[in-house]
Amino acid sequence: MTNPAYSGGMAAKILLVASDPAEALFLSETLVQGGYRVIPSDDTIAALPLARREAPDLVLVDLTLAGGMMLLSRLSLFPDTAMIPTLALADSQLLAGEAMRMGTRAVLNKPIITPDLLAAVSDHVMSPGALTAAPPTLLAHPPRLDALRDLGVLDTPPEETYDRFTRLVAHILDVPVALISLVDDERQFFMSQVGLREPWSTMRQTPLSHSFCQFTVTFRQPVVINDAREHPLVTHNLAVSEMGVAAYAGVPLITSSGEAVGSLCAMDAKPREWSDDDVAVLADLGAILIELLELRSRGRAKGSEAGRPEVS
Repeated sequence: MTNPAYSGGMAAKILLVASDPAEALFLSETLVQGGYRVIPSDDTIAALPLARREAPDLVLVDLTLAGGMMLLSRLSLFPDTAMIPTLALADSQLLAGEAMRMGTRAVLNKPIITPDLLAAVSDHVMSPGALTAAPPTLLAHPPRLDALRDLGVLDTPPEETYDRFTRLVAHILDVPVALISLVDDERQFFMSQVGLREPWSTMRQTPLSHSFCQFTVTFRQPVVINDAREHPLVTHNLAVSEMGVAAYAGVPLITSSGEAVGSLCAMDAKPREWSDDDVAVLADLGAILIELLELRSRGRAKGSEAGRPEVS
């Protein structure tokens, strides 16, 4: 029987990020006995450049370590680490759920059971790719969908108020395409757009197979892609081949309740280097946009309450 820890005669490398010395030793010894090479780290800040330098076959992160969740997120943002599968260790359902929504392959509950650890590593260490789509558990998360629907703007006609945002983005960043994209669990709806080619301009929506904004929602922070044709996160996304997207910069639209519902983004038909100022402009406009959306949503709710007949 072939040991799944080996590929072409070379043991797979596991980057182990854990701080507790006793637990780290136990995990390391278990993995080595399972046939893996282990690269240990007790620092989430140092772990990212270590992953980029060593190109491990899997990253195992203890989320009780300060910065563990941020490390998971940042690993998915760099082209040279986005394809590395990740596993997480957690001591609470809250941490486990957040890690799964961020795209980790599996979460192991602490204290760790040896057969479960080795089975999870074996399942994922040789599997190619990291995210190719946002985790369904994140996009279908009921509080997130409720927050999106409560805004009351899904499937509404274009409005000049919001078109001003996309025109500003296109003008300031000098891009041909700008979008306000709301992402539910099956599609992205373009509440406003400028520069999209047909039929997308008329349809005002795409399935998630054509969406970069799903990753902005997934990571809950700006996503910057200079050349989509070479970025492992999106190189096979149909927005590249069918919509002509070569570069993307997007910021998440996060409600006051903390739910990421969509993205304000800029796209170009050719690769480009996005600047910090580009992202800062998007972030400022996105913050104003979500405040406006929530203000109008509250206004509609108050109007509806005021119009209700009294119940005797």
